[in-house]
Parts: sequence; structure tokens; C-alpha cells
Amino acid sequence: MKELTVSEDVYTEVRILANAWEVSNDRALKRLLDWFRAGAPVPGAEDETVPAEPVAPTTLADASARPLEVIVPVVGKYRGKVIEANFFWPSECVEITTGPHTGRRFLSPSGAATEIVRAINPDVHPNRNGWDFFRDRKGFPLRMVRFKLREQSPR
Repeated sequence: MKELTVSEDVYTEVRILANAWEVSNDRALKRLLDWFRAGAPVPGAEDETVPAEPVAPTTLADASARPLEVIVPVVGKYRGKVIEANFFWPSECVEITTGPHTGRRFLSPSGAATEIVRAINPDVHPNRNGWDFFRDRKGFPLRMVRFKLREQSPR
């Protein structure tokens, strides 16, 4: 077996992916490399790819390039406050664009929802299910948005 030296940041990111995918560091790197070689979406499942709808993907300069990421604008409401954010597919990260934690990116919708609740009302237990907390512009919970994105993914 060969060894590879990486920076602390890269190691941390690989560990995050490996933990999320419930695989070894080696397996997480292999999955990323397989994804890169195939030009297909990564996250640990055959059902997680980038759909053409409901939002426009960002792509490389070449028009024939594969979509990299889909960004879905979402909102969360808590105690009369409306928090705007972007949901990134397929990474499932959430970046807050208004309100508490503006500009901060969270690894999960639930992590974002929990921190929003903690900032607005520190006297309550802040845990929230982010898949239900955030909604798209049509009012559908993020849980349904994710389901639709997976459903529209080519197989």
C-alpha cells in the first residue's frame, strides 16, 4: 500500500465525506476519483445526480460540460423571521443569505436550521429537521425538493 501526504484541510474534508458515506478514507477518495474520471456526480449513491429542472445548474465554460451543481433558493421561517438560503445539490449544503449566520455554509439543512433557531431563540432546544424547516419558492419542503431532484436524475 502506498501513502499520500495531504494538508490538514484536505484530510478533514476527506474524513467528512468518508463519515457521510460511511466508508473508509481510501474508499471516499476512490469514489471521488471514479466520479472525476466518469464525469458523473459523486455522492455515494447511484440515485444522486444533477437534474435539469427545477433550477439552472452552473457549468464549466464549455457548453457541452456536465452540470456541476444545482442551487435551489429556499426560505426558513421561525418566530416571524424569514431566513433566505441556497440549497446546493448534490452536496446538500445550505448557505444562509439573509438573517443570522448570513454567508455561512452548513454541511446539512438540519445544521443550518439548528443554528438559525439557536440565534433567534437561545432559550429553546434548537434541534430542527432542516428538510422540513426550509421550503422552496413554491412552498414545498426541502424534503420534497430533494426527492424531486433524485427522481429527475438520469440513471
